[in-house]
Amino acid sequence: MIGVRAVTVTARLSSLQATLLSLRTAKHAQRNSSMQIGAYSASIHVDGEPLPEYGLETSADGKEVSCWIPSEAGKAFTPNFRDSAPSLKYTTLAKLNVDDVRCPGTYLGNLRPGHSGRLSHQPGHVLSESKIETIATGPYSRRQIVFGSRVLTDDDAYLDQSISPHAGTIQIAFSHCVKHANTDIASAFHVPKANAIHERSKKAAAHVVEFGPEIGNDGHTLNRTSSCDHVRTLARMVFKYRPIELLRAQGIAPQLKPRTAPVHNPTVLDLTMDEDADDGEEIQRLEVCLPLGFDHRSRFRAFQARLRSLREKNPNKRKIKDEPDVGGSVKRKKIKNESSSFRLGEVIDLT
Repeated sequence: MIGVRAVTVTARLSSLQATLLSLRTAKHAQRNSSMQIGAYSASIHVDGEPLPEYGLETSADGKEVSCWIPSEAGKAFTPNFRDSAPSLKYTTLAKLNVDDVRCPGTYLGNLRPGHSGRLSHQPGHVLSESKIETIATGPYSRRQIVFGSRVLTDDDAYLDQSISPHAGTIQIAFSHCVKHANTDIASAFHVPKANAIHERSKKAAAHVVEFGPEIGNDGHTLNRTSSCDHVRTLARMVFKYRPIELLRAQGIAPQLKPRTAPVHNPTVLDLTMDEDADDGEEIQRLEVCLPLGFDHRSRFRAFQARLRSLREKNPNKRKIKDEPDVGGSVKRKKIKNESSSFRLGEVIDLT
């Protein structure tokens, strides 16, 4: 019995380990699926996790890649940038543009308020990455970047209102530049207000990028900026965001899988007992199970053979254990078949 149970436990552990490995691999693959051109890649994160990307497309010249991502109103997002082969001569700059609004960019590997990054030197590998968690809106204040709900109106005066072709997009451009040593205090950043659009507009169902409430620094840390001389553009990435329901309706994102009833693990009955185990208990279990039926005749015959073997081994064991009542006569114990946990079609381990 111990040996069989050990095998069963080992099999379950192996299955669990395989499942965990599969989940980790899928999660790693999702993180590595961020849009990439050469050594440069980017992804949009919400709640610390990268958003899934659908419908990746690359331009004919190979310098621009685009995809669709799901947006959720009220959720702050963080653009992440990576350069897996940083130049020793130039600084890599990541520029950010949301809904055709130019935002302050970041130097990869740069560390300053609202930005976090690292420059990692490992044997045979150098990695430079950064992310923008907040936007500087003044010397001492910052704001998060948030997905918001677009304001709709039925006022026909808005029917002919022009809408930027870059609305509903998050654009990132990587470039090499020569960074200046001097820094300046960050000037006030004008936070744009999203205009209402007509409900019959083609972009009526889209979300919009907003900027959250101001977050003050610690009172001593200044937001600073530094200028640079542009050398060349390296890669451009466009994230087109839409509500997940719209992406599914248009066939861009996969549909939700229908819910199915949970499948319970098959019941495993251990029929191999140690020499010192009580065969009588096993005989009683077999006598209860046999009348219930099995999904295969071979299992039924195996049960019968096992029961016959135990009875021959223990001739003194009664079919059903009797108990004396108070008056000294023998009262036969009743067994209720319906109380058994075994059901037709369950898998019985006969090893």
